[in-house]
Amino acid sequence: MEKYDRHSIRIKGYDYSSNGLYFLTICVQDRRQLLGNIKEDIMEINDTGEIVRQEWLSIEQRFPVVLHEYTIMPNHFHAIIELVGAGLCPAPLCYIQEMEKRAEQSPAPTLGDIVCAFKSLSTKRYNRYNNNKYGCRLWQRNYYEHIIRNFNDYDRIVCYICHNPGRWKEDMFYEI
Repeated sequence: MEKYDRHSIRIKGYDYSSNGLYFLTICVQDRRQLLGNIKEDIMEINDTGEIVRQEWLSIEQRFPVVLHEYTIMPNHFHAIIELVGAGLCPAPLCYIQEMEKRAEQSPAPTLGDIVCAFKSLSTKRYNRYNNNKYGCRLWQRNYYEHIIRNFNDYDRIVCYICHNPGRWKEDMFYEI
């Protein structure tokens, strides 16, 4: 089998730059518990987890998105992100004008573009913080996404995200 002959988990033909809500799960490389620990059902992020939190929250300043519920777990990250389009972004006017100018020159960013930027920015900060001159991978290749199609789906996922730290020992990513 070819090294790059991998099956895509994306929906063929779907426009991942279209407005909508998406549920994401992004895993740490080799599922190492680098982002913090769960104590008494509460996630306590460490310095690496704080880097991830800050870079996630900065995504609204870089892209026409609205960030919804998210949680940082010891070895993965869950979030709901809404792609809203450049004209609807809750950002300063100068940023919106810049996005409109870029939109004339290039297509809207896709969900993959946004996740790639987040992973890249957080990895660079992680490596700077840890003095990794040659760089280490913080995140696994790829990510899981789910297109949120209705309010019931949204509510179910918000509940899952909010209660995830309390169910850590039953989590599919839990490793001792």
